[in-house]
Amino acid sequence: MTRDDTDVSRRSVLRKGAVTASALAVGSTVASGSAAADSAGKRGGRAQVDGEVDRNRPFTIMPDGTDTRNASCMSAESAMQTYLTYRIQYCDSDDEEDASLYVIPDEAELAPNEVYEIRSVTPCRANDLQKVAFGPSNESCN
Repeated sequence: MTRDDTDVSRRSVLRKGAVTASALAVGSTVASGSAAADSAGKRGGRAQVDGEVDRNRPFTIMPDGTDTRNASCMSAESAMQTYLTYRIQYCDSDDEEDASLYVIPDEAELAPNEVYEIRSVTPCRANDLQKVAFGPSNESCN
């Protein structure tokens, strides 16, 4: 029997197949996710808010530049991070700006034509901001 130097075994074939399949699955998920984010803007996430915070109250956003602040509002000693800044206007408000929303830019900017809602609120420990989770609203601003 001749010895082949390719070192093929059932285990190595299964391992290579699993690695290839998971790489294909991750690649297609990333491609479809980034395409959706690029076309529609990001649909929500986590942020810090300075100003009025009302859970489940629909709001629109307006881009307002960037701001450098601590990456975590839970520790004053966290690294500095650049945040995208948005002005919040609640749908039923007469004010031009009810709050400022600070979002870490990761995949895409938020869509200014989208209506969002704050889902959860946690007070920050290192400053007077609120840490929030937000997402798209089922309501529209009229």
